Amino acid sequence: MAHVKTILWAAHEANVSGANFALLEYIEACGNDGLRHLMVLPHEGNMRKKAEALGVAVIIIPFYYWTRERDESFFNKKFLRVQIRNFIAVCSFLRVILKYRVNLIYTNTITFNV
Repeated sequence: MAHVKTILWAAHEANVSGANFALLEYIEACGNDGLRHLMVLPHEGNMRKKAEALGVAVIIIPFYYWTRERDESFFNKKFLRVQIRNFIAVCSFLRVILKYRVNLIYTNTITFNV
């Protein structure tokens, strides 16, 4: 039996939107022949149902994506909270990568900073 390749699809938000519509289309275009699809979402949302309908296993790893207000200081309480949560998320991503022997990680947004 041929080795199954695993793709980890990383979405920056858990709702179906422009970037996530495209992500779902890419998954559909790849198909399932010889591929295992996993998706990481930062929280529950309607993206989970859409992904699972395509046969994608969904894993929730809470993280903050890269955005801030124009006049917001980098060094405030929120900044520290974001950095701590995202550090924990990186550790969680590493566990998923090792557990499922991920061959490729794909995200289609610049705001994904984990």
